[in-house]
Amino acid sequence: MDVFRVTVTDIFGGETILTPSSLRLRRGISSPAEGMTGSFPVERRPAELIRLRVLRNDSLIFEGKIDEQRLTFSENGMILRLDARSKGALLIDNEAMPETLYNHSTHNIFERLIAPHGFLLLAASKILPEFTVRKGLTLWDAFSVFARRTYGRLPFVSGDMVHVSQTNPGESAIIGGRDIPFSRLEHTIRHYTPISRIFIRDDEGNYHTSVSNPDAPIRQIHRERYLIPAGEFVEIPRWDAGSRIQRSMRQMETVVAELPGFWEMRTGRGVTVNHPSIHIPNLLVDESVFTLDHNGARTSLTLARMQFD
Repeated sequence: MDVFRVTVTDIFGGETILTPSSLRLRRGISSPAEGMTGSFPVERRPAELIRLRVLRNDSLIFEGKIDEQRLTFSENGMILRLDARSKGALLIDNEAMPETLYNHSTHNIFERLIAPHGFLLLAASKILPEFTVRKGLTLWDAFSVFARRTYGRLPFVSGDMVHVSQTNPGESAIIGGRDIPFSRLEHTIRHYTPISRIFIRDDEGNYHTSVSNPDAPIRQIHRERYLIPAGEFVEIPRWDAGSRIQRSMRQMETVVAELPGFWEMRTGRGVTVNHPSIHIPNLLVDESVFTLDHNGARTSLTLARMQFD
């Protein structure tokens, strides 16, 4: 039987071990930060807490800085609620300095924005003759814009690694059988999310050029948009339009599977649903949420179609 415990550190360096009455861990491919929410019965008011680690038996499964500490006292006793995020939160909590950079490579930008916070990059190096970091962009947003401009895709975080290459699903996990059973599965198809065509404005203000979605006609989807290319994509407006269509298709179909107990499933991993009543191949993990509460322990996986990654 799994045992979960949380070690918290206060501002004076003292450590305390807490046993959770409820625990929620979440990670998603669209954010560099993992999150944790937990409730803990306590006998006395704790000091101001700054960091925590979550262990499953003797294995570390989450580590981060505490965002919020809330103590509630009632006739049922004292409950401490903690909200924390992993170090990836630094990438979305801090703005990048507005500037224009010349002849910078992916690794130059990464070393400037992301590496100081403890991450490593997995990507081939590409160079842009000119790149402008606009006011108000976070560190992660600025790097993501550079990656979209050079690689045609968004970066994602897996552990301490930042990936800019195509998601590597690896060997697919087979769920629905004896090894990884699910207690509940929900398959949703949304025909209101795909875009069928995007018209692109040219330098003269006309919309004569367009990019069409090849997957729309068979579904009888007619949903058009008009695009004014942003500065960083003005030289590749057709790619920008195509990537928007791709993302709209990715949002069309999801599979949510609930697995009993704790399962370590990294974002981007390949998954196949293989059950006597349902078979869905070519999926990948878009989000993973682990919950421990009075109903027991369970892992919820949100899966997306691999071909629209």
